[in-house]
Amino acid sequence: MVRQMIRMLNATKACRTAGLLQETCLSTPISRLTLTALVAVGVLLPLQANAANFNVGTEAQLRNAISTAANGDTITFTADIALTSPLPNLQRSIMINGANFTLSGGNHSRVLNVQSGTVDLVDLKIVNGRVQGGSGGNAGSGGGGGGGAAGLGGALYIASTGAVTATNVSFNGNTASGGNGGHRASNAPGVSSAGATASVAEITSPRV
Repeated sequence: MVRQMIRMLNATKACRTAGLLQETCLSTPISRLTLTALVAVGVLLPLQANAANFNVGTEAQLRNAISTAANGDTITFTADIALTSPLPNLQRSIMINGANFTLSGGNHSRVLNVQSGTVDLVDLKIVNGRVQGGSGGNAGSGGGGGGGAAGLGGALYIASTGAVTATNVSFNGNTASGGNGGHRASNAPGVSSAGATASVAEITSPRV
């Protein structure tokens, strides 16, 4: 290694007399070898991809951003958004920056459904989300109807393969209702039942 460094220094000196030696700084074997090694290292280093930011001010833009965003990207609100139908499931590790705007389920849709990845929610108001479990099956002759399915996560549903962190996020007026029980047979004892409903008045996550 020391000998190679000495050779490099000698090669540099030789370059200063290029007019006499008729060669450039990159024309010596050692210099060419060194340059080749540096290029090879540069090629092998991974490229750092830049995370994207999606500004959303409409329901359509929000849908597109959720479908398009890759791991590490950010979705930033520029206006309040009210949903007309459920959003696509969240399946990647992204940040949603609400910028203190409101995302509303319109009292008919679950607001956010995190199926996988880690979603960071920041400065967002989630309101008027609603979900209802499916109804139970109807009974055959002489039987009672089946129980309704649970309604889970009117504002935010987090699957077992997903995770959420929330900073300065408020939940207001969101509702989850169980499904209605199935109809019993006319000759069966008992009554059909409606699903129970759970509502959240208001919850706010702390700001850190």
